[in-house]
Amino acid sequence: MMDGLHRRLTTWWLAIDLAEAVYTLLSTLPRGHADMRSQATRAADSIARHIAEGANRISRADKANRFRIALGELGEVDSVLTILDRRVGLPEDRYLAVRGLLTRVAGGLGGLVRRLE
Repeated sequence: MMDGLHRRLTTWWLAIDLAEAVYTLLSTLPRGHADMRSQATRAADSIARHIAEGANRISRADKANRFRIALGELGEVDSVLTILDRRVGLPEDRYLAVRGLLTRVAGGLGGLVRRLE
């Protein structure tokens, strides 16, 4: 198995935790919200994938580009969760935990991008 550079990044591990937390949070959604559940979980998974891709790129520009894409996906997750919370009310403790992870991943990604610029 490849032991990529991404596995050394705390931000990647936080993104993995985020993907799992989003999946768990949305697993209890009532019927009729499958599209939003799918969108949020795909975007959350994509954050970790883009971090891994960026970490394993050679050029600084390619790395920064992938990290910026991950930041965009982070905004998508945040938006979908905010909409769902307003529509159906997400469990507060889990929702706040996910928001905390969103903040931590955003901070880590911001730091990665700044170091490459």
